[in-house]
Amino acid sequence: MPRKSSIDSLSKRIRNNETKIKQIKEEIKPVIPRPSLKIKKQEVFLKRSVISPRFSSKTVLTDSTWRYVEIFLKEKKAEKALFYWEQAHNFYNATQNLTLISSPLTTYYTFLNAIKALLIFKGHRFDLKHGVSGKGQDGHYHLKNEIIKLQPRGIASSFSSYLREPIRSGGVEYSLKDILYKLQYIHRAFCLTFPSPELFIPIINPRFVYDK
Repeated sequence: MPRKSSIDSLSKRIRNNETKIKQIKEEIKPVIPRPSLKIKKQEVFLKRSVISPRFSSKTVLTDSTWRYVEIFLKEKKAEKALFYWEQAHNFYNATQNLTLISSPLTTYYTFLNAIKALLIFKGHRFDLKHGVSGKGQDGHYHLKNEIIKLQPRGIASSFSSYLREPIRSGGVEYSLKDILYKLQYIHRAFCLTFPSPELFIPIINPRFVYDK
């Protein structure tokens, strides 16, 4: 556990950062807000699609993303992609019934097969190898000594290329500590455990605007 003095010091830094962020927001606030970007009189919102968002399409309301994509793939007669999507769904269902000791494995295969379905449907070629390896560096057991490598070939590499962030020829390595530090949803807890500068600044009301 971190010492009380360290926690108090970190809490003070967090409060100071929050005050500075508030001041900066007030200073950069425009006198007259720019109008939002619109298509056919409809405001353009940020979509979840990373590669090819359709800004004029309607939002789909569903209580099951699994079922929605399944129906979509069946309509497109994408049988091979549907096979991997159904495998991902099965691994996901299995994960719900497992403890924290076992569930990371089935969670991993959920993501793996969902990515395969995406790459196949998009016609993006990939090597059947996973493309991820790991090793422990000599020394004490510590997050910084656990190394993860993304290989230049494999599903991980193909997915990175699809996202237009290709992995260089020799591969790329990260420590487990660096990866956990950059996950937004555990960032505050990480910084309290391993005192570190905060990376993320909250963005309120993100939107596309029109600039003359």
